[in-house]
Amino acid sequence: MKHFLTSLLIVLCTGSSVYAQDILTKTNGEQLKVVITEVSKKKVKYVRPGTQIPVYTLSTKEISHIDYLNGDRDTFNQEATAKATEAAEAQPKQESKAAQKGSQPLQFTVPAGDLYCIGDIYDKNGVKGLVITTSDNGTHGTIVSLDEACLAWCSLPRKAMKSIGTDDRNDGRVNMALLRSRIADEGLSWSDFPAAAWCKEHGEGWYLPAVNEVWLLGTVFCGGSRSNIKKRISKSLNSIIRNQGGEPLNRIMYYLSSTEAAERRSALFSHLNGDLPYIGDCGKEEQLFVRAFYRF
Repeated sequence: MKHFLTSLLIVLCTGSSVYAQDILTKTNGEQLKVVITEVSKKKVKYVRPGTQIPVYTLSTKEISHIDYLNGDRDTFNQEATAKATEAAEAQPKQESKAAQKGSQPLQFTVPAGDLYCIGDIYDKNGVKGLVITTSDNGTHGTIVSLDEACLAWCSLPRKAMKSIGTDDRNDGRVNMALLRSRIADEGLSWSDFPAAAWCKEHGEGWYLPAVNEVWLLGTVFCGGSRSNIKKRISKSLNSIIRNQGGEPLNRIMYYLSSTEAAERRSALFSHLNGDLPYIGDCGKEEQLFVRAFYRF
């Protein structure tokens, strides 16, 4: 499979089961499992796997090298790299002693099947979308629909709007399950929740994303950093979507999430540009842009 933008996009993660890890080796030999979000000549920014905040900053003077999930390496201090290697080789070779006693060497198995990168088109078993996150060396990830709509979170009269309890900020599937339960228990209809219903109509497994998933889409669309937007990434992603007959992502519009706000008549949204705040709330009756998500 042809991979797009491999050297440009940072592999970002969201949800409880989709984590990518890069290995950052410091000049003192210490290794950190992190997710790199931004790299410049003087500093590197990263977060811990499975989190989005806080964002840590480290001077490149303190970094020997970074090994990325896709196999690439950035080296910052060649002399420090050599010292780190010597220090590692000087450690007691317990593994070698174990091997002498008959233990088996570690075996690494390359996952079977297709491998995906951010910017690829996932198209299997009637499910098609743009890959925006990957995990497990590209065998799993999240896709966003190639189409979009402008819909309200809820179409019930404002007086009848209740808090559904869809307050999960990381996994829209959890919110969709809660919404499905409330619809069944209270005799409501999916048509009362147009945005979620539109995502559901894409087929089994599609869902209205949680607010942090929408935020993540915006960060990927900006090239991995909201503070240093790479417009060539945005243009490339939209070009890929257009080539598949889809509707390009809109940088200036708000995208609705399945996450409710504290006020029962409001829901949260995010956008795809660098303007603060990245997350806001709106009335459930307001029509905002909607994209469906799917995890493979």
